[in-house]
Amino acid sequence: WECVMNEYHYFFKLVAATLFPVFVIAGIGLLVSLRNLGYKDVAKRQKTITFGVSISLLVLHLVYPSVSQTITSALFGCQKVIEDESTTNYYFTQDYAMKCYIGGDKSRMTAKYRSVLIYAWLGVLMYPVGVPLYFAVMLFRERKLLYPGSNFTEEDLARRPEHLSFLYIVYEPHVYWFEVFECVRRFLLSQAQLYPHDYRQFILVVICIMSIRIYAWFQPFVSDSDDTVGEFCQWQLLTIYLLLFLQEVGKEFPGIDWALVTITFVGFLVAIGVGIFGKDRSLKEIQEDRKNETFFDQPIESSPRTSQDISFAS
Repeated sequence: WECVMNEYHYFFKLVAATLFPVFVIAGIGLLVSLRNLGYKDVAKRQKTITFGVSISLLVLHLVYPSVSQTITSALFGCQKVIEDESTTNYYFTQDYAMKCYIGGDKSRMTAKYRSVLIYAWLGVLMYPVGVPLYFAVMLFRERKLLYPGSNFTEEDLARRPEHLSFLYIVYEPHVYWFEVFECVRRFLLSQAQLYPHDYRQFILVVICIMSIRIYAWFQPFVSDSDDTVGEFCQWQLLTIYLLLFLQEVGKEFPGIDWALVTITFVGFLVAIGVGIFGKDRSLKEIQEDRKNETFFDQPIESSPRTSQDISFAS
């Protein structure tokens, strides 16, 4: 068994990374089922199911970037190594004990690497593609309840499906889909190792700039404090990637390490300060403010570019 583990070390690591969340969610489902055996009240049973679904969605939210990175690193992980004048081999960068091709011939893939590659592509369908698609489908099916229109009432909000509350509860009703965008943003930022080395930091900077614009345009959070902190964090990431980008193109910054630490620490202080001193509005106040907003001197609801018109639901 030890020989097998050593032989397929990375493959088992890949399998464990992808299946661990599945087992956790299955365990949550089992506990919910066992708990409901003692309940005859339908309301209590539904409450338990809602709690279980919320925890499962939280698990997917937490593991999504790291598991996706583990999976995608297996897809483009072969490195060419010239061992001598007549011998060239390709080694798997995640486990240099594994060769990608037999005798360096790209048309003859090794059995070990083929196993990793097949499983990794299945993992892509399961996590990088599957998780945001699952979130999107779940939200889209309930779109009429999640955003009943600009003239929503408290009763309308009370009818929203509780089992999906983890995905939408922190966002304003017209951007109930924003968690899907967050999944895509986090995925793109976590895949830096896949981008061309010469353009890596530039691509990350572009992603951050686009994220800043989206955060500024939609102001997605119910809490104004969260909107402020969320947009500030995007600026913080942009500053970090700009410093790394300038360093990569040859600009010397003797104190860059301290600068990065300072930026991170300042972000932490800003988050605390906004959380303590920030003033938030209720959903009703947000709704009234949106009715009074104008866009090119037209009411925002009649504008062709309102946020609800370009929302995921449309």
